[in-house]
Amino acid sequence: MPYSGRNPTAYTMPQLNCPVCLASHVPLKGSLKNGVYACTCESCGHFFKFKAVQDVRTSATFKINGKQYTVGNEFPPSTTLNTFLRRNGFLKGTKGMCYEGGCGVCLVTVTLYAPILMKQQHYSVNSCLLELFACDGMEITTIEGLGNPKHGLHPIQEQLAKHDGAQCGYCSSSMVMNMYGLLKIKPKPTVADVEDYFDTTVCRCTGYRPILDAMKTFCVDAPPHLKRAVVDIEELDAKLCKRTGNACTGHCHGNKATSNGNCENQVSRPVHIVGSTAQWLKPTSLEELVSLLKKHSQDNYRLVFGNTGFGVYPKYSTANYDILIDTRHVMELYGIDFDPTIVLGGNLSLHNLWELFDRTKTDPSIPYGYAFSEHIKYIASTGVRNMACWAGNLMLKHLEPSFPSDIFLLLESIGAKLIILDGDQNRIEVTMPDFLKLDMKGKLMAAMALPTYDTRDIFIRTYKRGLRLQQCVAYVNAAFNFQLDAKSNYLVKGKPTILFGGISSTKIHASATENYLSGKALGDPEVLKGAIKTLEGELVPEPGFFNPLYRKSLALCLFYKYVLDVCKVKASAAFVSGGAGLTRTPVVGTQDYGTKPEEYPLTKPMPKTIAPYLTSGVAQYVDDVSGPPGMLFAVPVLSTIGCGTLDTIDATQALEMPGVVAFLKASDIPSGGVNNWRPLALFDSAVEELLSSGPINYAGQPIGIIVADHRETAAAAAEKVKVTYKNVKKPIVTIEDAIKQKSFHPNPPDPYKIGDAKAAIAKAPHKLSGQIKCGEQYHFHMETQSCLCSPTDDGGMDVLASTQWLDGVLETVAQVLGLKQSQVTVENKRLGGGFGGKITQNFLVSGLCALASGVLGL
Repeated sequence: MPYSGRNPTAYTMPQLNCPVCLASHVPLKGSLKNGVYACTCESCGHFFKFKAVQDVRTSATFKINGKQYTVGNEFPPSTTLNTFLRRNGFLKGTKGMCYEGGCGVCLVTVTLYAPILMKQQHYSVNSCLLELFACDGMEITTIEGLGNPKHGLHPIQEQLAKHDGAQCGYCSSSMVMNMYGLLKIKPKPTVADVEDYFDTTVCRCTGYRPILDAMKTFCVDAPPHLKRAVVDIEELDAKLCKRTGNACTGHCHGNKATSNGNCENQVSRPVHIVGSTAQWLKPTSLEELVSLLKKHSQDNYRLVFGNTGFGVYPKYSTANYDILIDTRHVMELYGIDFDPTIVLGGNLSLHNLWELFDRTKTDPSIPYGYAFSEHIKYIASTGVRNMACWAGNLMLKHLEPSFPSDIFLLLESIGAKLIILDGDQNRIEVTMPDFLKLDMKGKLMAAMALPTYDTRDIFIRTYKRGLRLQQCVAYVNAAFNFQLDAKSNYLVKGKPTILFGGISSTKIHASATENYLSGKALGDPEVLKGAIKTLEGELVPEPGFFNPLYRKSLALCLFYKYVLDVCKVKASAAFVSGGAGLTRTPVVGTQDYGTKPEEYPLTKPMPKTIAPYLTSGVAQYVDDVSGPPGMLFAVPVLSTIGCGTLDTIDATQALEMPGVVAFLKASDIPSGGVNNWRPLALFDSAVEELLSSGPINYAGQPIGIIVADHRETAAAAAEKVKVTYKNVKKPIVTIEDAIKQKSFHPNPPDPYKIGDAKAAIAKAPHKLSGQIKCGEQYHFHMETQSCLCSPTDDGGMDVLASTQWLDGVLETVAQVLGLKQSQVTVENKRLGGGFGGKITQNFLVSGLCALASGVLGL
C-alpha cells in the first residue's frame, strides 16, 4: 500500500512572516487550493495568501553573515560550503584541515527551519562536509560575522582572548563558533553543557583548560575561580546588536550583513541544477522524491542529507556520483508518532534522536531511552550529529558491512524495523539483518518502527569503546537486552539479545551464547562461567586495523560488565563498581604565575597583543593569503606501495579534466637542479628524491605533481593518474623485521650512555622482564603543510612557507631549481602549530611547490 507518512501535516508548512505584523509562525489554519494557500496570522489575525507550489529553480540561495548569495552550475555539485568560503577569498577565518569532519576547524553556525520545532533553529556544523547547494534557504554565520578588533569583538571572542585561549590560533575561530552555536540554542548553559558541546573542536597546542575557562564564563554555574570573569547574561545581551545578534559596533557602518531576516519567506521550492559533471536535485515532497528515485534508480545516484559519511569513507564523496538528490526539504520524512507504536522519520538527525530518547529516558515503556540517549552522545561529534540523519548512518552500514554502526546496533538490540518505500510508494517493513541484504536501488528508508514494553523486567545496556570517547569509530560496540526475573536469581526469560559490532561484518549476534543463557539464572556463577566460555568460543574477530585479540578480549569484558551491572546485588562488593559507568565531573583547573606585584608591570601576566586577531579569525596563515591573479594549485601524486620500482605513469585522464594545467615528474626538474629535498649544506650526502625517478622507498612517496586552477580540481586529478609498479616487495615497517633482515641505518647516531645499566640490573633486588612498544605519533598540527611560491622578475623565487626552519626551505628551493641562495626569499609570519613536524618536513612541500612554479613560470 502507498506510504503517507505519520502525521505529516504538522510539518509540511514552513515558517512565515506575516506581511502586516511581521510575526513569525507556522500557519495552522487555512486551505490549500490550486497551489494557493490561504492563511490567517496567529498574531494579528490578518488574512493573506501565498503560492505554495512554485517553479523549479536552477540555483541555490542562502545568506552568509546577512548577505545573500545565489549560486548555480558555475560550481560543481560536490562543492562544499568550506570551499566556497575560502575559494572566494573573503571569509578565510573559517579554516580547513582534515576535510572529513574530524578536526572541527571549519565550524560555522547555520540557521535553518527545524520541522520538529516548527521554527528556525541554530546549529554548529562542519562546513567541510556541508554541500554548497544543500545550503539553499539557510542563514550561515562565520567568525567574520561576529566581530573583529576594528569594529568590536563579540563577547566570546573577547573572553577567549582574555583567558589566553589562543596560542597558534588556528582552531580559535572554530572554538568561538562552537560556543556561539551553543549560546544560540541555550543562552544560559551549564558547565556540563559546555564540556559536552566541545566534542567537535580539536586543539593541539593551547590546551583545553584556558579555552574551557573562557567558555565557562558564560555558564550559570561557573566555578568560583571564574566567577569574577563571568559574563552576565543581561550584559551579554547589551553588548550584542539588536538587529544582528553579533557584536555591537556602536554604529551601523553600512555593512549589508546587518540583515537578520529569513532567507526565504515562502514555501521551499524544488531545485534542479545541472552541472558539467553531475546534477543536483532538491525535491520538496515525498511524492517528488520517490518519483526521482524511480526515474534514476539505474543511474549513478546518491541521496544527500548531511554528507557526513564521506568523512569515514571518502569513496562515497558526492564527486563520485552523477545524480545527487537532497532529501532535507522532504517534510514528510520528519514525522514522529508514538501511537500505537513509535515511528520516527528518516530525516531525523542524530541530534533529534538524542533529544527524543533523552526526553523519554524515564518512561517505563521505553526502557532503552536512557541507554540510547547516552550512547548517541558518543557518536561522532556535535557538528556531525547536528547534520547527519540516522537513515544515512544505516545506509553507510548497508554499503560497508564492516562499519561498526552504533545506530544499527542500537536498533537491532530492540528488534526495530525499517519502513522502506520504492518508487511507487509501496511500503515494506524489514528487520535490521534483512535490511543489509535488501537491494536499496530506487528505494528509500522512510522511517523506523520501535517497540514499547509493558513489563518492567527489561534490562537494556549499550557500550562503545574506541580510541577516544567521541569523534571516533568504535573498536568494539555492544548491546544487551535481557528479560530477567530478579527474584529468581536473575532468571533469563526467553531468548536474550547479545550483540557486538567491530568483531565480524557478517555476524552481529552471539547466537550460541544467547541460546545457552535462555532459561538459565544469570546470577549463578557457574552459568556465568559457561556463558563466558561459550562466548569466547564464538567470537572470531576479523582481521582489521585494531588487534583481533584485543577486540575479542574487549567484547568479553563488556559482557562481564553488563552482568555485573544488572546482577550487582549478587556480585562481591569488590567487583560491583566494575559494572557501573564512570561519571565524569566537570573539569576544574587553575594556573598560578610566579609574579611579583611590587615589580609590575614587570612579571605582570597579560594577554598577548595578537590574541584578538586570532580569536576573530583576522590573523592569516599561509593558506589564507590571497595569491596573485591566476594563481594555480599543486597536489602531489603519491605512491600506493611501500617498496618497489615505478613501471609506467599515465596522466592522460588527469590532463583531460577541465582546469588541469600540467603534470610534472622527475624529468621536469630543470637543468642544474637536483632531485633531492634534503639540503646538502645541512645534512649528510643521503638523498631523498623530490619526485621518484624510479625507486619507491615508502608509501606516499611523491611520484609527480598535478597543477590545476583549484585545489579540489588538482586533488581529484591526482587520483586519475594511473601508475603501475614492478619489483614490488613487502616493506619493512617494524624494528623486529629490520633486525631480522639486517636492514640497519648506514650512519647510526653515537650511543648515549650514562652509568653501567647491566651492572645496575644485576644488583637490583627485583627484576621485571617484558617488552613494550611505542607506535608512531602524528604531530597533528592543525595547519597542514603548505607553501606559496611566486617567481621573481630576476629569475629567483619568493616563498611563503609554513615551516619552522626558514633557511632549510631556502636551501631546498635553491637546490631543486639550481638557483643561487641569494635568489630565493623565504617568509613566514605565523604557524598553525608545528611541534617539530614542520622543521624539515616542509622542505618537501616547498620543494614541490617551487618546482611547479619555476617550471611553469607562475
